[in-house]
Amino acid sequence: MKVRKPQSKRKSTRLQKGIEKKISAHNRKQKKLSKKDPTWKSRHPKDPGIPNSFPYKAQLLEEIESKKQADIEARELRREQMRAAAIAQGASAEQVQAMDAQQDIIEQQNRLGALMDSVNHAALEFAGEIENVDNEDEMADDSDDEVTEELENAFVELNQDASRKAFDKYFKQILDACDIIIYVLDARNPTGTRSKEVEKLVLQNPNKRLVFALNKIDLVPTEVLSEWIKHLNKQFPTVPINASGAAPNAFVYDHPYTLSKQMTAQNMLKSLKKWSGQANLGRAAVAGVIGYPNVGKSSVINALLGRHGGGKACPVGAQAGVTTDIRRVKIDSKLSILDSPGIVFPNGSKNKNPVEEQARLILLNVMQPRYIDDCRPAASVLVKKLQKNDDLYKQFMLHYNIPPVVQIEFEEFMTQLLVHIGRKMGRLNKGGVADLQGAAQSLVTDYTSGRIPGWEKAPDIAKVAKSQVEVVSSWSKEFDLDGILEGLL
Repeated sequence: MKVRKPQSKRKSTRLQKGIEKKISAHNRKQKKLSKKDPTWKSRHPKDPGIPNSFPYKAQLLEEIESKKQADIEARELRREQMRAAAIAQGASAEQVQAMDAQQDIIEQQNRLGALMDSVNHAALEFAGEIENVDNEDEMADDSDDEVTEELENAFVELNQDASRKAFDKYFKQILDACDIIIYVLDARNPTGTRSKEVEKLVLQNPNKRLVFALNKIDLVPTEVLSEWIKHLNKQFPTVPINASGAAPNAFVYDHPYTLSKQMTAQNMLKSLKKWSGQANLGRAAVAGVIGYPNVGKSSVINALLGRHGGGKACPVGAQAGVTTDIRRVKIDSKLSILDSPGIVFPNGSKNKNPVEEQARLILLNVMQPRYIDDCRPAASVLVKKLQKNDDLYKQFMLHYNIPPVVQIEFEEFMTQLLVHIGRKMGRLNKGGVADLQGAAQSLVTDYTSGRIPGWEKAPDIAKVAKSQVEVVSSWSKEFDLDGILEGLL
């Protein structure tokens, strides 16, 4: 029998391209038809639950409910034991109440833990660092403590241990690797976004230089900015910078051309290059950018690169936590910059009311209002702060068209204020009742985005040690800041 020669399975390029075109056309057609389908379909299969035909369904539901009740009772029992132990140690009623509030915050972190775990898992899966997991139960095998730790590292909540871990992990790396530490401060509240401990650690090494970068200067008036620069420049060299544009509909102030985004970035880049040229390090100088979350660290680097023709090298966003690791950006052969994640730096105070600390971090835009169960304490702190300044309070009243209010108790005033804001912003519950939590969230968001003007006044020029004045004066000459700050000091 004659054996036939085996035929090759190879196709011509023309035939292969024709098949690919038909497949693409088919996919486009199916996608177009799916858009016309009025029924909504989820990408993820829905959990069918327990079928009604299952003979032990009632028993299983009863066990699940009993387990929930047992967990609630165990949690309440632990709280009672903690209260009793605190009272036995002589704690006051206010301290016990603060302890309860802190427990509420920890429970809130645990509720968000599962969400953060799934987000991190999806990001790693998308990046190809882990394999796709078909069984969703395997994604929830981590203990509650590990989930809570991941959440604290992501959002830098009130837990002091997590803040200390992030501080030790990132700041120590920046301090060891850099010659210049650029400490980015928010011009609206420089005192709230700085840490004395950071400054002490930098001063312990005589070869390091610390420079304050006062960002978001377009949200404060020129006279307020000038007073802050005079105050901060007595302690460390301070450079104003307008790193990025304000949010839409933000209340911005006009400054001279020397304080524009282009000029401030150019002046800061010149100062860094001048120091690196005079340092004679025998290598490229390295500058590390540090600061609180969402203070504008990555925007500062992008502004410097914009003047140098490099474009955007660091991702930025309106929310905190966009930068998750240290990123190195090369400016030229003589200067490189390290971008770091935002850190809630230790401020030396350990026994703080957790509710007040949470309100402080919310107003600094460190914690996002959408992750908070109740933003009303932060809204109350904000309104009290605005009432101390007549001009700011008038602009605040005009922003929401708030009518004149008679003298009443502050708590009642806040309730009426949130009701007014809720109706104006469309934050309503069923029956047209104003959503006070939603109104407080809108109020805080308007402030953090700059739609409501607000800033802290610079204190009187503090007494600074003579040795530090000499150090700051010599550092300013090294960076040649006299020409940059001319007219502001």
